[in-house]
Amino acid sequence: MSKTKKILLILLGIFSIIVAGVVILVFSFTQSMKADPAEEKKVRDQAERYLGKTFDDGTEIYDVLYDNMGNRGYFEYAAKVKHEKYDTQFLVFF
Repeated sequence: MSKTKKILLILLGIFSIIVAGVVILVFSFTQSMKADPAEEKKVRDQAERYLGKTFDDGTEIYDVLYDNMGNRGYFEYAAKVKHEKYDTQFLVFF
């Protein structure tokens, strides 16, 4: 085999390893950014119980916030709630 073919094969191998590493890192990152459906359901259930005890008026849980980057620091999952009478939005977390 000629010298240029060896160099090209070595460069192709190094490039393939780098591409595979990047693909693995991207896949790992996207998987860590997804919320866990079981945790979301748990937070919704806890928030529904809390809202039932605390508020007489109508409240609605319209979403669950997953703090996947740790920006808030106080919680990982929180229920997004809207008070129908006062049109106020707030978070409920445990």
